[in-house]
Amino acid sequence: MELLQNKNVLVVGATGGIGAETARLIKNNNANVFLTGRDLSKLQEVATNCNIALDQVFQLDITNPNAVEQVAAKIHEKVGQLDILVNAAGIGIIKSLEDLSYEDFNQVIDVNLKGTFHLLKSFLPPMKEAKKD
Repeated sequence: MELLQNKNVLVVGATGGIGAETARLIKNNNANVFLTGRDLSKLQEVATNCNIALDQVFQLDITNPNAVEQVAAKIHEKVGQLDILVNAAGIGIIKSLEDLSYEDFNQVIDVNLKGTFHLLKSFLPPMKEAKKD
């Protein structure tokens, strides 16, 4: 797929099934792929399987806005800005309402909602600036 060739792509949540497969497919289309996830050993395994350089792999908890900003700064320093951000990070806690704790609920909101917000705040502005040029 020529649309991805030489594009700078970040796959967030690359250790899960959807994220890992997305990384593989995008890399197979000659994109410059970066990976993030919480489990560094799984990230390195995905990177090795996809032939992605280990210096483009970042352990990241997207619920931590400072950590997201730090990873964004490293990627921006390396390539300027991203062309594509794929957010495959997310959790689901499947329990009955009676069994679902406030901590469970907050964890889902922190990852699925706030984490996405942190990613957009850190990566979207340079992408928008590049689009203007």
